Amino acid sequence: MALVGCATEEGAEQPLQGVTAKSVFATFEQPDTRTYIDTEHRIHWHEEDAISLFRGTDINTRYVFEGQTGDTEGSFAMADIDVISGVKLERNYAIYPYTPNTTITREGRVHYTLPKSQEYAAGTFASGCNVMMAFTETTDDDRLSFRNCGGYLRLQLYGTETTLRSITLRGNNNEPIAGGAILIATDEETPAVIMDVTATATLALDCGEGVRLSSDPSHPTEFWLVLPPTLFTEGFAITLEDAAGLKVVKSTSKRVAIERNVIQPMAPVEVSFDEAGLTFGKMAGVWRLDSWRGTTPSFEVYMDFQEDGTVELWQRIESRDWSYYASHATLTGDVISGVYTDGVEWGASYGVTLDSTEMTWQSTADTSDISRYTRATLPEGIDAKLSETRSNGTSCELRYI
Repeated sequence: MALVGCATEEGAEQPLQGVTAKSVFATFEQPDTRTYIDTEHRIHWHEEDAISLFRGTDINTRYVFEGQTGDTEGSFAMADIDVISGVKLERNYAIYPYTPNTTITREGRVHYTLPKSQEYAAGTFASGCNVMMAFTETTDDDRLSFRNCGGYLRLQLYGTETTLRSITLRGNNNEPIAGGAILIATDEETPAVIMDVTATATLALDCGEGVRLSSDPSHPTEFWLVLPPTLFTEGFAITLEDAAGLKVVKSTSKRVAIERNVIQPMAPVEVSFDEAGLTFGKMAGVWRLDSWRGTTPSFEVYMDFQEDGTVELWQRIESRDWSYYASHATLTGDVISGVYTDGVEWGASYGVTLDSTEMTWQSTADTSDISRYTRATLPEGIDAKLSETRSNGTSCELRYI
């Protein structure tokens, strides 16, 4: 879809000139766009809202809201020049919020960049996060009915004397959730969102100077993220950071579906930074590779971490026999690197996130190189071969890490 959307059709250029309408009237479902939500989760326009309007042409024209914060409908007035030219379109298209780099193809595919970072807003999401789209039947129609493009993930967190500076979300299967996207009008009058090849797998929520969490689990603090419709097939993880830079990771392995125009609430989760910080003590034990680059690997890998940073690696790749390597690892914050006992460095360093039963490694050189491990025990027979392999100094050509 990304390639088709970027293509230029022969004969598509049809220069136009004229004067566009000075204002348009806008409404929206549920009921609106800007971006704050009251206690009943109703969306409202904000007095600083602006939209991109493609009025019968592919020229991105900025219109600004003429009403007051809290209105659920109202007029938008043209803020740019009124002389237009460009490729002719068969209908009008409007996108909220306005960005100058938003473009549209002759077929009506809107190229838009979903924000990679959103700002915290108490009990809602911040202005400019809730992307919406409207389109009309003809170019003469001045009434725009906006529809939400994404859905809403509502996190609920609590903790004793705990302050958050940021939250970073990532799907466990590396699903794209921010960056480049294509918005498409459908016959059902609801927009569809297709993430393109430039999309990223992380989305951050910036909590500014810090948000103090509620200490009451029955009344947790809410954190909202606006996401494109996404199925997190293996759940997701959130990395929480406090003012001192300490990080903790909370994750779920359950499938989570973010549907268009639907709020997806998560159960309250307790947060504490008392045990924050990655250490070999927390990593100590045996880990089995369960996922590599988003798929189940066709080979087997086991790692045994010890508290002094010694790492013993077992792998079985296209062979019935296990290959063994020993190395010593170094931690710099949450980044791990290492050197094998024969002096060869690991192929890369990795950013590590860890909870009690799962560990995720992401290559610092290739962000798509993501490995997920779960706690395990060594397969039967490996212990006996371990001492034999150590004494023989056996090695092989391929090293996983």
